[in-house]
Order: sequence, then structure tokens, then C-alpha cells
Amino acid sequence: MDGSVSPRSSAPDVRESVTTSAPTSSRADARPAPGPGGPVRTCVGCRGKGARTELVRLVREGDHPRVVVDEGRSAPGRGGWLHPLQSCLELALRRGGVVRALRLQGPVDTTAVVAWFESGAVHGAASAPAPGRSIEQSNERRERVDTPMGTR
Repeated sequence: MDGSVSPRSSAPDVRESVTTSAPTSSRADARPAPGPGGPVRTCVGCRGKGARTELVRLVREGDHPRVVVDEGRSAPGRGGWLHPLQSCLELALRRGGVVRALRLQGPVDTTAVVAWFESGAVHGAASAPAPGRSIEQSNERRERVDTPMGTR
């Protein structure tokens, strides 16, 4: 070699000048931290928020488009959440919230859900207060959700 410096060796090393930084943000960082009652779910009827213990889970049953209540809240597959109120059920059916939440297409059989609400099973689900809440606080929450929003 004649002692000349190649252009590549005289250029500053790019790897040394680049600083590494922590990742700016991720999807997990953007989510709000779960509250004291656990993760927050959204009712497909009224679009109100509530803890998983306050809501009823709806799932598709089998390969045919039939929606049923998942009383154990643990059936596999995609689910939708609904306040245990007749008004929320009516809103969900009228607005198509159940079909949209479960990502179903075409006509869907919701007779099992309607029958479950009419059978009175909803009262058993609604009477248990959320963890850390008294029955009075849970009933107050249900009444607030069931009443229409006022204007100022």
C-alpha cells in the first residue's frame, strides 16, 4: 500500500453518530390503565363503559349466525358486551351493535338473547355488585346508564 487513505476509512462512522433512543410509543402504552374493577368494556347498545363484571357477554354459537349469552363470560371467540338492561338490548338490536361487534354478516338469530333477557336471568346477573362496590352504588350506576343524557 502506498499510504493513501481510502475515502471510506476517512468518513466518520455513521454507527457512532447515531444515538439510540427508547421506543417512542406502542399500542400498549396508549391504552389507559385498567381501573380498580379490571379492564373496561363498552356496551354495544348504549356505548357506555363498564367493568366486565357489570356487563353481559354475547357470543356467536356454532357456525350459523346465532347469538347467545355467555353466562360464564369465558367462551372462546369474539364477544360483545351489553349492560343487563332491556333498553341497552333494544338499542343494540335496533342499531346493529351486536352484529357489528361480533363481525357477523346477514340476518342473525338473536332470539336466545331476547329470551334470556325476558326470562329474568338478567336480574340475577344485575343484582351482584361489582367488586369494591355496594349494591346501592351498582344500582345507582345502572340508573345513570338507563336514563337518557340531558342537555345543558
